[in-house]
Amino acid sequence: GLIAGADRILDNYSDEWLSYKRANVSTRTYERYEQLIRIHVRPTLGKRRLQQIVPTDFTTLYSELLIKGLAANTVRHVHVAARTMMQDALRWDYVSRNVVSLAKPPKVVHTEMSILDRPEVDRLRIAADETSLRALWRIALGTALRAGELAALRWSDIDFDDHSLTVNHSL
Repeated sequence: GLIAGADRILDNYSDEWLSYKRANVSTRTYERYEQLIRIHVRPTLGKRRLQQIVPTDFTTLYSELLIKGLAANTVRHVHVAARTMMQDALRWDYVSRNVVSLAKPPKVVHTEMSILDRPEVDRLRIAADETSLRALWRIALGTALRAGELAALRWSDIDFDDHSLTVNHSL
């Protein structure tokens, strides 16, 4: 027979799951789960019934995300979020197995980060000073902030008296 909850559509289930997670994980973890599921899983699989989703649906999704240009590491994050979501569906008897745990995520190839040398930094600073984003470039060059952290900066993150910057958000 049918498993209780198996008629649920992934979109509806993910809303329910995210409501549960909001109260049970940190705000940052919740926001990351919500973003990964909303942007990468729901557009492809959101209208499908949980019971109709098979491991190859996720394997195909991962390939499509890689073809679109997503980094393998980001696709692995999608895998982890979806696997966690479906593990809770299994625990709640909505599905009989966690199909995501049976899908194989892409391998992440770690590459050595290239770092600008002093003359390159100076050339970039000079070029950046000619743009409307010169302040952002100066912060980027003077800190170790990631692109998402730079993009999320707000004036309230700057303490002008203390000459300090606090990262409170990331995009």
